[in-house]
Amino acid sequence: MKHKIQVVDDDKNIRELFKNVFSDEFEVILSEDGIKGLKDFEKELPELVLLDIRMPEMDGIIVLEKIKAIAPDTHVIMITAIKDTKTAIEAMKKGAYDYLIKPIDIEELKIQARRILEKINLEKEVKTLRETITEKYSLNKIIGKSQGMQKVFDMILKVKDNDSSVLIRGESGTGKELVARAIHFNGHRFNKPFIAVNAAAIPEQLLESELFGHEKGAFTGAINRRIGRFEQANEGTLFLDEIGNLKPDLQAKLLRVIQEREIERVGGDKPIAVDIRLICATSIDLEEAVKKGVFRQDLYFRVNVIPIELPPLRHKIEDLELLVEHFIKLMNQRFGLKITNIDEEGIKFMKKYSWPGNVRELEHMIERLFVVFGREKKLFTYADIKFILSRVEDISSQEGMFLPLGKTLNDASLLYIKSTYLTNNKSLKKTADILDINRKTLRNKLKVLGLIENEKEEEMIDDETA
Repeated sequence: MKHKIQVVDDDKNIRELFKNVFSDEFEVILSEDGIKGLKDFEKELPELVLLDIRMPEMDGIIVLEKIKAIAPDTHVIMITAIKDTKTAIEAMKKGAYDYLIKPIDIEELKIQARRILEKINLEKEVKTLRETITEKYSLNKIIGKSQGMQKVFDMILKVKDNDSSVLIRGESGTGKELVARAIHFNGHRFNKPFIAVNAAAIPEQLLESELFGHEKGAFTGAINRRIGRFEQANEGTLFLDEIGNLKPDLQAKLLRVIQEREIERVGGDKPIAVDIRLICATSIDLEEAVKKGVFRQDLYFRVNVIPIELPPLRHKIEDLELLVEHFIKLMNQRFGLKITNIDEEGIKFMKKYSWPGNVRELEHMIERLFVVFGREKKLFTYADIKFILSRVEDISSQEGMFLPLGKTLNDASLLYIKSTYLTNNKSLKKTADILDINRKTLRNKLKVLGLIENEKEEEMIDDETA
């Protein structure tokens, strides 16, 4: 769809000239006077208006005022044959974008019109993106009906519109960044930057520069000035994840930023004021870190003004079905499929699992279901779930270290044997060597696991390991 340009001028030759100039690129609306111009404007709502000042019935300044009252963001270029500084100043005060004197440089006007409409396009894209992001992180997008999650929702509502420091606690995969974004995009800084930094993911020697920026020549390789994350987040929110990983010198600098509301770039000597809302997150016990002397107590009190505790999935298992439905809907959209759900036995099985990776692990598991079984069926089953959760690539990270609730030490030992046996391509010799047990004991354990079902299999294994 073409952009609309309206030409309001009582001179027919001017109207026809502008029509010939712009009609190849834009939809041009011609209005012969101010009264007709207002009627046409209300009907068509053009993005750009070329408006003559001297017209009978209603002059351009009055038309400009009325246009701005209808649509304040409309760009209006005033055009006149008489150079009048007083009128030009009045037009600009009333919201005119520019003031041009005839005769007009047509090529320059075309360039200016293109720039204005490109700017309008960009503003629309930014607005749409901002609305999309705000909707994505609205509270109704965070899934949970459990008591623990209701407490989280209540706290988000209480803190979203103030600037107190927030500390979000929770295991990996519980959605700490999602909560931080919900606080930001539902609060009064929603149209300002949200900058996320994971202190555990950035090498220690680079973290200071990442956070505070550096000046040219501050250290070897600093060939240009770098603006740090604090400056990028100015007027918005800085989310500092895994704050417990900060080394003592960076803890001291962060404390100063919180107290003084200013930073210094690495290699710089001038303080730079920053206005940010700080939200931190941690998966470690900061109180214990303070006791051990590896985390500053004064910094702990500064960042822990508003604590928010995110429960692990195993402690809010009543939310699992809602999360499953949510992720299945997302994956259906991604893969273009129409999977309905997971059967009752599959859900029961999932509720017994401890979910060490929490909601992130659940999402990845649903994605694997779609990849492995999505094209074959409309409903995922207990067998599908069991297959995915027992895959070799998951055993070492899930079953080898974490167990479904209620499992015993013997279960742990069997799962570790299974993991080692499958990882070593079912080699009895390698498995026995790694586990430091004799083959007879290992063979009996494999029978219990159902990995050896008959004598023929045993003979094949003995041949292979002889």
